[in-house]
Amino acid sequence: MDRDVFLSHSSEDADVATDICQGLEARGIDVWMAPRDIPGGKEWTAAILDGIDSCEGIVFLSSEHAYDSAQTKREIQHASDDKPIIPVRLDDTSAPAHFRFYLSHIQWIEAGQSPDEEVYEELADAVVEACADVTRSLPEDSAADDDSSGEDDETEAGSEEEDPSPDIDPAELRELVEILDAEQAHIADEVANAMERQLGETPIDLRSRSREFVADLRAELEAIDVEDGSGGDGLLTQSTTDAETLDGYVVTFSVDGDAVKTMSGQNQSEAMRQATDYLIRKHGLVEAVDEIPWVPGNKKAILNNSTEWEHAVTQYYELESGYYLDTKLSKRGKQRELERMADRCDLSVSFTGEW
Repeated sequence: MDRDVFLSHSSEDADVATDICQGLEARGIDVWMAPRDIPGGKEWTAAILDGIDSCEGIVFLSSEHAYDSAQTKREIQHASDDKPIIPVRLDDTSAPAHFRFYLSHIQWIEAGQSPDEEVYEELADAVVEACADVTRSLPEDSAADDDSSGEDDETEAGSEEEDPSPDIDPAELRELVEILDAEQAHIADEVANAMERQLGETPIDLRSRSREFVADLRAELEAIDVEDGSGGDGLLTQSTTDAETLDGYVVTFSVDGDAVKTMSGQNQSEAMRQATDYLIRKHGLVEAVDEIPWVPGNKKAILNNSTEWEHAVTQYYELESGYYLDTKLSKRGKQRELERMADRCDLSVSFTGEW
């Protein structure tokens, strides 16, 4: 690998990112950081992906700005396949579901907007621990200081207590279950990969155990008793509703034949709007298509970020996600566009009910 870690951050946090980069490099950690390390004349996205691939791990600076950035979302998603991620919290903004999916099982480092020497030291140690091939080159006097203070550090570490789990509202709980429904196999692989990196070969089938763990986690989340004020029994409802119990125009998304989400509308357009909103919010449809406006088949912009399209007159409906959808299509046309959207999100889709 060319570098030790890739520093993922929003451009709005460039100042604190530079401080953290310098703090790590002063401690022998080789950092890849944009835009500093993007070669002249190279396309930005390609350079970013190459930068991630060239590093042993990724340090993610979490903040309100980072969560709003499509670029940082892509960076975390790209790195998650085979790179350890070390999250560093710059503010108290709660992580959206997509980021929690990748980061919820990892110990965070609290930095704030003005990280100090202790934060840099903790982060450098975390990088070395997470990335098997990364080592630090410390001055001899620093190493001696570290050895002399080891007993105190050990005592302090032993006395630390984990923060209690934060309260979670019913909507967030359902969102977590939906993520597990859609990504069980991927999450299990990530858990197995992490254990294999740390343990190497073992007599236990880590992948099988990981799948069991994720399935048990989903079951526990679904069984949590919450009071959601909806007039129901307070239990978390399943994210995958049986299509046979729904009326109207029913749309079901599946992964490898297993249904992950079913919804319905009283008319075709309503069903299409609900399905599209779901793909945008839960499966990154906007990032998965070529560009917005999205013009599949080179005919008209089906999905747009504006109420107008210069090449034709369209009839747009505003989605809850803030985008605009053209539903002025035949029944088969609506089905065809939903099939295209689902395919971009690596899902399959079926239509039942009044379709």
